[in-house]
Amino acid sequence: MEHSLEFARARRRDVREGGRWSFWQRAKNAFILRLVRGALWAADRTPARALLRLGRSLGWSLYWLAPRLRARARARAAACFDRARAHALVRNSFVHMGENLCLSLLLRRPGIAPSDFVSLDATTENTLCEAVAAGRGVVFVSAHLGPFELLAARVAELGVRPAVVVRESYDPRLDACVDAHRTSHGLEVIHRGKPGAAARILRALRQGKPVGFLVDIESRVPSVRHDFLGRPSLIPLGPQRLCQLTGADLVVGTLRRRLGPGLGRATSTLPHFDLTITRVPSAGEDELTYRVVRLVERAILRNPEDWPWLA
Repeated sequence: MEHSLEFARARRRDVREGGRWSFWQRAKNAFILRLVRGALWAADRTPARALLRLGRSLGWSLYWLAPRLRARARARAAACFDRARAHALVRNSFVHMGENLCLSLLLRRPGIAPSDFVSLDATTENTLCEAVAAGRGVVFVSAHLGPFELLAARVAELGVRPAVVVRESYDPRLDACVDAHRTSHGLEVIHRGKPGAAARILRALRQGKPVGFLVDIESRVPSVRHDFLGRPSLIPLGPQRLCQLTGADLVVGTLRRRLGPGLGRATSTLPHFDLTITRVPSAGEDELTYRVVRLVERAILRNPEDWPWLA
């Protein structure tokens, strides 16, 4: 009962739920908005290598200064790895989170192309192009693995205009800041909590576009409990249900960090990733969910230092 009352109070303070901010919330959010805009202005003017070093330093600092987050991440990783391995990969995952955030920020720069950091082989490209060519739309499932913001932008370079489904910011004024790097690379951004979101998703699929969803972190959407990374987790059902409703093809695409120097034309010493796309055969909702979970889980376990275990 107490939890329900607290949740109701939180909804009254959340503008995404039709609530209103208090005076102090308005003041705090105005300060945060200015801080975010200032940070983005500074990031846009920082040399790429220096920006990535800063990101790694921030991740390292968070690892040492946030013991509760560190403990949560270790407990989560320990469900999949032995204790020593879990502690080592969690430390590196904090560092990589900072770096991956800054890699995504580089997309805001006009001289940066997603292909500077993400490669895909002929098999992967053919898999996606064949699904798009079928004309039924493509439900594109991915994960918060590596600099995942680069994934949809890299797909857009293939000549399609993907849509991505994201949660809107708690402050609507932040949406334009957060979405700038997406829209500048030809992506359609659909905020799932805004009026008309479902219609926009269906329209994009009818137009034959890939529509991207992230399914590896629990969120307030219709979900089913499923074993994932060693523990029961809530897995969103939206992508699978869309496939059932529209006949769209389902693919799972994830990034994997390359070992060694990158290949970008102007970023030869910066990180580089390979994009892998797997087409999921048609099946019932339960079987589709199982296949998606296993594919996403396998991708994370192959590249665990690039997944946010603190989530």
